[in-house]
Amino acid sequence: MRADLRLFASSAVRLTLSQIETVLRSLECPVLDIWAKDSTDRTLAHRQAMLALCKEWVRDYTVLELPGDHHFHLNPEVAAALSRSALSFISDNRA
Repeated sequence: MRADLRLFASSAVRLTLSQIETVLRSLECPVLDIWAKDSTDRTLAHRQAMLALCKEWVRDYTVLELPGDHHFHLNPEVAAALSRSALSFISDNRA
């Protein structure tokens, strides 16, 4: 296997929904959440619910969808668009 096995371990940290809300509402910086349009995670109901909560709880929240699946960042064209979008987001949100 060519992967870090630690990535498959369960996290020792478990936050309640209330704790997650507190953390997200306390964010003072703009947030850019980048998703792959064809990601299987995108279609799961709990992921959709969390996206809706992020939109509600994070003061300055932007979602960007780019073409591709879970490994969209490995596609050179998509990686270039991802980089341009991230740099533009940072530039647009400088204090």
